[in-house]
Amino acid sequence: MGLVGVGDVLAINELRQQLQRTGVKHLPLTPSHHLTGLERRGNLILVGGPHSNRVTAEIVQRLPLTYTFGPADLHDARITDSRTGEVMSPEFDAQGQLAVDLGILIRAANPFQPDRHIVVLAGSFGFGTSAAARLLSDPDFLNHPLVSGGSPFEAAFSVEVVAGEPQRIDLKDLRELGTTVRRATGA
Repeated sequence: MGLVGVGDVLAINELRQQLQRTGVKHLPLTPSHHLTGLERRGNLILVGGPHSNRVTAEIVQRLPLTYTFGPADLHDARITDSRTGEVMSPEFDAQGQLAVDLGILIRAANPFQPDRHIVVLAGSFGFGTSAAARLLSDPDFLNHPLVSGGSPFEAAFSVEVVAGEPQRIDLKDLRELGTTVRRATGA
């Protein structure tokens, strides 16, 4: 059995509550290391960034993203914007506690089965992942033309962390995602 971070649990709980309000009673959960090939080709909600969720890592390698996390082997939690070159970093307070986390929210065609869809909730740390789930219920976010129109998108944001809980979310940008699917490189 794998370990799940607090932020991932908060994100899953937020998703469950949202789905229950729409009448969905059951949210099946499968740890990424147990996901079958058939399940990879279905509609997926991926919780956790590429550093903590290997299916997220597989998916984001194949999407034409402009927001990316730093290398997992370096434990690099920064997000780089390939369009502008800007690098966003999580912020820590004087006691070394996380004060501002970052996150990316993605909706796209599933690169393993293009007639299916994926949603990725990814934080630099768990609070960013939890904030991504909260964005999915934010009326301003949901009413944005890219989101409400069903277009594939990627969003980058920061979230304040106060007393160990995500608070105010600051949406940095919301962009339409291109449709080119890349083949994964490397092993």
